[in-house]
Amino acid sequence: MTGRKLPQVLLVVSLTLLVGVGFVSFGKRLGEEASLEAQQRMAVVWPSLFALTVEDRVVVLKAAFQCRVHRMPVGATAADVAKCLRSGAREYDDKSEGREAPISEKLEVLLADTGRVK
Repeated sequence: MTGRKLPQVLLVVSLTLLVGVGFVSFGKRLGEEASLEAQQRMAVVWPSLFALTVEDRVVVLKAAFQCRVHRMPVGATAADVAKCLRSGAREYDDKSEGREAPISEKLEVLLADTGRVK
């Protein structure tokens, strides 16, 4: 009887691992797609987002993550993206409750430097 249970246990373990790996790869793919979508939306404001300093990119990405910029429609205008980022920065500042430096002011400077939004 124990000789028959070992293959069944191995089958269950193998299937469990296979399903787990499938979920991880699916989640990774969704994350990569969201990242690309966010980059596309922000490109209307910063065509060369990666030319910003690391510190500036962190500010932009915190705001983008908070406002879920990747969910904006394709073809969103620079003004739409800026509005989303501003709301995300305000939400981020509210949630940090003074534990971190506010990002809203720095975001405004970055947006003004682009010359693409008011």
